Amino acid sequence: MSETENPQLLAPPPEDEIIPAHEKDYDSDGDSVLSDVDEDVFNEFDEKVIGTEHVIPIDEETVHAIGKHKIKRTGGETASTGKKKEKRRRDIAKRRRDDDEDDAGPSIRRAAPEVELTPAERARKELDDKINAALKGPKKKKKKDDVDLEVFNDELILTLKERMREAAEADQNAIRNGSPAVHKLAMLEEVRDVLQRPNLMATAMDNNFLEAIKWWLEPLPNKALPAYSIQKLMFEIMGKIKMTTDYLRESGVGKIVMFYTKDKRPQLHIKREADRLIGEWSRPILGRSDDYHSREIPVAGRDHGFAPRPRQRPDEEEHNPLAPPQRNQNRTRVPQAMPRSYEIAPQNRVVSGPNPYAKQMGSAGDDMIRRMKAKRQAQNKGKKSGMIIG
Repeated sequence: MSETENPQLLAPPPEDEIIPAHEKDYDSDGDSVLSDVDEDVFNEFDEKVIGTEHVIPIDEETVHAIGKHKIKRTGGETASTGKKKEKRRRDIAKRRRDDDEDDAGPSIRRAAPEVELTPAERARKELDDKINAALKGPKKKKKKDDVDLEVFNDELILTLKERMREAAEADQNAIRNGSPAVHKLAMLEEVRDVLQRPNLMATAMDNNFLEAIKWWLEPLPNKALPAYSIQKLMFEIMGKIKMTTDYLRESGVGKIVMFYTKDKRPQLHIKREADRLIGEWSRPILGRSDDYHSREIPVAGRDHGFAPRPRQRPDEEEHNPLAPPQRNQNRTRVPQAMPRSYEIAPQNRVVSGPNPYAKQMGSAGDDMIRRMKAKRQAQNKGKKSGMIIG
């Protein structure tokens, strides 16, 4: 029979059978449990085994005297126990964060509103951002197909340099075989187009492009110079390069430029450009500055020991009978322009300020100037009125 069929099991007990909680006898349950234990076990119990004579009473002083004792573990057990504790701490911290988020709601996850800055603070912040971006350095530029432009430029310059070397060798072989040298002329426009790009000049110098220029400026096997257009373009390119001693040492282009300064066959402006390049390139080697304001010009005064002597009269000069006859000094000559250059600049004899040797004008000089001004004013008035004053 089920409990639903017996209403007496569901009915509450009578009030006289209800015992308050503080009056219940809990020891009765323990006695019932201990009653199942065999009493013979307690008959063999010996109090001397547990040392009752050394029992220390527990008081406040005894509690403070108790030390902390840890169980010694092996290395593996210590590592595993530490990992478990660390994992337990992480779990507890994560659980606390989750509880806090659940209590606070989604509003706690919102970002703090941006603080409004004054125009001065905003300008200062933009300046700081620009400085930080500049300190980080420029990012590498890439093309649309993610190709590094620096690598692309290096390959372009190296390919062009190799082709220029092949063209120079082909022209030399053509001259030896009696054929015209046209290989360098054929790719001259290509070289011009590539080297006119400002972003490729630094890459060309890093890849020792001056060596290719030296190949194109060298004389041919028949002692002839390259074509004029080749000379002109190569010197134009070298004029745009900021040369250093390392570039000159690696390329050896200085020797061929020096050859163009001494040879008589190049055009005049080619020789002038070669002289200018040699002068600029030799300044850092000789330790001279490029600034003309800092140049030290040697100045020498007049040396009276080398003053010209007074010429002797013809009748006083000793006549040498074996001397050739003198030409007529009064004959007509064609004037020719002669360049003048000074290693030592002549001393300036212009005196600044009042001349101490000039005669000072007195009152008579002032009267003369006053009369001249009055006469000029009278002439101007006469011109306006149509009268002529004699």
